[in-house]
Amino acid sequence: MGQTFRMRLRKRVGWASAIGVVLMSLFVGVGQPGSAWAEMHEVVLDPPVRVTLRPDGGDRLDGDLLRYDARALTVQPRQGDPITVDWPAVRTARAAWVFDRSLRADDARGWFDAAVFLFSRDDQRGEGEKALRKALRADASLEPLADDVRAGKAVPWPVPADEPEQPDGDPQDATPKHRESHEHGAAAGPQTVGDIQAQFWGDLSPELMSSSVEMLKEQARQAQAKAGLKLRLYEDDYFLVYTDLPADEARNWVGLLDDMYDRLVETFDLPKGQNVFRGKCLIYIPREQADYYRLCHAAFDFDAAGTAGLCISYGNGFNVVLFYRQPNTLDFAHVLVHETVHAFVHRYRSHPRIPSWVNEGLAEHIAQNLVQNRGFGEGDFATNEHDARRWLRFQGSMRGMFDARSIEAWQYPVAGELCGFMIAQSPRRYKAFIDAIKDGKPWHRALQEDYGITPERLAEAFGESIDIRNLRP
Repeated sequence: MGQTFRMRLRKRVGWASAIGVVLMSLFVGVGQPGSAWAEMHEVVLDPPVRVTLRPDGGDRLDGDLLRYDARALTVQPRQGDPITVDWPAVRTARAAWVFDRSLRADDARGWFDAAVFLFSRDDQRGEGEKALRKALRADASLEPLADDVRAGKAVPWPVPADEPEQPDGDPQDATPKHRESHEHGAAAGPQTVGDIQAQFWGDLSPELMSSSVEMLKEQARQAQAKAGLKLRLYEDDYFLVYTDLPADEARNWVGLLDDMYDRLVETFDLPKGQNVFRGKCLIYIPREQADYYRLCHAAFDFDAAGTAGLCISYGNGFNVVLFYRQPNTLDFAHVLVHETVHAFVHRYRSHPRIPSWVNEGLAEHIAQNLVQNRGFGEGDFATNEHDARRWLRFQGSMRGMFDARSIEAWQYPVAGELCGFMIAQSPRRYKAFIDAIKDGKPWHRALQEDYGITPERLAEAFGESIDIRNLRP
């Protein structure tokens, strides 16, 4: 596994919350807060180029430069695994040297990217102008963009007329139906399977609730048979938990799930004891990772490789959440809560989809606050929040988090803090905001009409609360 300088963002959440732990570095801009450049295409050096770096002015790194992209450079040291060095850790003069050694004179795209990159920095040596002149010599048609590049704007590479840009589509209409896999024990974001059957939301009869529980138990019997597992059932008012963990530990996790449920009932001002699930929420917790993988594949046709948890929500109103018992107790507790929050959100009020930043933000907020101080051992919550704030301050922007179909790993702690900020400002308005989305209102309108703020002002106010001025969406 390679090392990473500067940022070590770890996320446990579940896309079925890409939960667990995601190690991910991000680059979107260098230099002044607010500059952003994520358009730089990858450059692979063949053969590699010898390079010496002192990331952040620290220890000397000697090795072969293998590749770079908008996020970072990859260096193969003389011994050991490749090392990833984030661009913010590299001095401007050394960055310009990298471009000089790696780009051909006729590579207009490469020099254009380099110029945008360098002008976004506090460039005292005119490196950006040098790169821009090389880009213009390679392709004179770029001249109309030159002034914007010199102004430090994130000017996109012009798309040829015969390659029209594809629209992103309306994120409100998007329903995730594929698994997003993330390495290092992450989970994949909430999965929706099958067409929505609206009759299974709202007030359900006692007869339907009872028969639904029996259907889930039968499904559990079949799933275990397919996977060759024998798991014991622990049942309470809201959950059917199947696990081969010791009885005392299993009951402890059921208790944590009940605490999570009570916290959500309080957040959404529901009557105490109300069951939002169709029947109950079905949860599997095999002790071994291999058993978790086999169960996901054999019984649910999901390739869970690289995940620590998976939340599957069905159009017929059922919810299934799967985990394995990670060695780190705090990591596991966080994943357990985060993923199961997604199941609750799926069932709360009605079936319209909640935007990723809201869904993941609530799951992260509840997990962090419920798990962090319960004596489960050491975790990375404070580190994650600290690192995320550094990136926000560095970028001056949440980098499109509001409109992302699935938010990025580094944005999980941001979304969690933002959710906590919104609830702290007004629990009543936060509930009204979620209720409006669940009633079918686009989230932009719900935010303005029911919470009472625009996305731009929300980003700015949130930034001010964590000492980041002029934070943009």
